[in-house]
Amino acid sequence: MLKYLILISNKVWYLMTNKLTQTSLNVADYCVIVAYLVFYFIEAIADEQQWKFQSNKHKWLKDKSLKYSKEEVVDFERGFVCKGLFAYSRHPNYFGDMLLWW
Repeated sequence: MLKYLILISNKVWYLMTNKLTQTSLNVADYCVIVAYLVFYFIEAIADEQQWKFQSNKHKWLKDKSLKYSKEEVVDFERGFVCKGLFAYSRHPNYFGDMLLWW
């Protein structure tokens, strides 16, 4: 494992210290930065939506007298969230993560 880390870090060290590879950012760099941020926020928002849904569902399962809307109760009984980013994809958090690291 250590040899792979050294192998990877040597390339990064070379790129950071070599004067020939140090150039200013161009349009492609800014496009990559924007894409990275978009994919990061897709993953983060989906994770937050899933966390909120699961937390509320487990609270409702412990005490069914808690006040939730009929739509939320139907979702709790179904067992998985179908709103927000999850209305477009079954696993938007994994989608964002795969695009982020691809």
